[in-house]
Amino acid sequence: MKSIFIRSLIVSVLILTGVNNAKAGLFVDPYLGYNAGWATQDYTSGSTTVSLDYTSMGPMFGARAGFQMLGFMAGAEYGMSTTTQDLAAAAAAGIPAASTDLQTTYMGVFVGYELPILLRAWATYNLSVNSEKTSGTDKGDVTSGSGFTLGVGFTGLPFVSLNVEYRSVTFNKSTASGGSETDLANDITSNELFASVSIPLP
Repeated sequence: MKSIFIRSLIVSVLILTGVNNAKAGLFVDPYLGYNAGWATQDYTSGSTTVSLDYTSMGPMFGARAGFQMLGFMAGAEYGMSTTTQDLAAAAAAGIPAASTDLQTTYMGVFVGYELPILLRAWATYNLSVNSEKTSGTDKGDVTSGSGFTLGVGFTGLPFVSLNVEYRSVTFNKSTASGGSETDLANDITSNELFASVSIPLP
C-alpha cells in the first residue's frame, strides 16, 4: 500500500512538472522606492524612564531573486536604504532633539504567491538588519537586529509591479565604531512602510 502511494505521488509530481514546465523558472525582481519609518526605545536615566521616539525617511533599493512555479515563489532578498532619522526631544531625561543620517542593509529570505487577479503577496524574514550612522558624533556606530516584512504588489501594468510593504525590525545589538558588538540595554522597535516600483524579470 505504501509503495503504491509513493509511486502515485511520484507520477503526480512528474505530470504537474511536465504540464507547468513553461511556468517554472528563476526570476529577479529589482526594486526602487521610498521608505518611511518610526521607532521607539525605552531610555533609563537614574530613576527616570522615558520613551524615545524616532522617525526616518529616505530612498531604498534592492532586489528579490529566486524560483517561481505554479504561482509560488521563494528566494533571497537584499535591500539598502539611506535615511535621515530624527529624534524627538525627551525633556524628562535631558535629551535634546537630534538628526542623524543612517545607511541600513536588509538581508533575508522570502516566500510568496502570485494570485490570478493581478496581485501578488509575499513575506520576508529579515535574518540580518544593520543600521550604520553616517553622520554626527556617533558616526560609524552600528545597531543590528532582525525582523519580518509583509508585502503586496499590483501587477496589472506592463513590465512593472507597484508594491507596498510593512516591515518590523527589533534592534538588540550595538557595535561602536572600531569596537566589539554588545547587547543594547533596551531594544529598539522599528516599524516601516515602503512603497516601490519593481521590474519582475523571468
